[in-house]
Amino acid sequence: MKVAAARIGPTVCELDGPMPILKRSKILTAMIRSVASLRLRQHRSVLDSLTLKCNTLRPQTAPRTSMKLKFYTRPDCSLCDKAETLLAEGGFGSAYEKVDIESDLALLDRYGDKIPVLHNTETGEKLSWPFTASQVRELVAD
Repeated sequence: MKVAAARIGPTVCELDGPMPILKRSKILTAMIRSVASLRLRQHRSVLDSLTLKCNTLRPQTAPRTSMKLKFYTRPDCSLCDKAETLLAEGGFGSAYEKVDIESDLALLDRYGDKIPVLHNTETGEKLSWPFTASQVRELVAD
């Protein structure tokens, strides 16, 4: 018995005649999916570890909040609102203690027309309006 080569593509010759080789069987497809999901899980674990590393390398906010920075203000003060917006945009949103000067007569006498004022209680330096975010950074750095 003579077996002729098939001309329909790659085949496996058996006694019954040529059978085409399937490019993908169900088993092969399942293997590819399991390998792909394994790789995806590995990539996710790598990404999670990188996220963890990035979060630990970020500067912590503790030094800023441990700073004694007071923001003297009063209600219905448009300049104080502008200064507060500048502080929030500069990243100092929670790095200061807000003090209403109208609650204390001594503060009202001292800062009445000068508000808003930022006061670094550790160094004693004060910064009156108008100020910039870079000036606030210098005040904090001192």
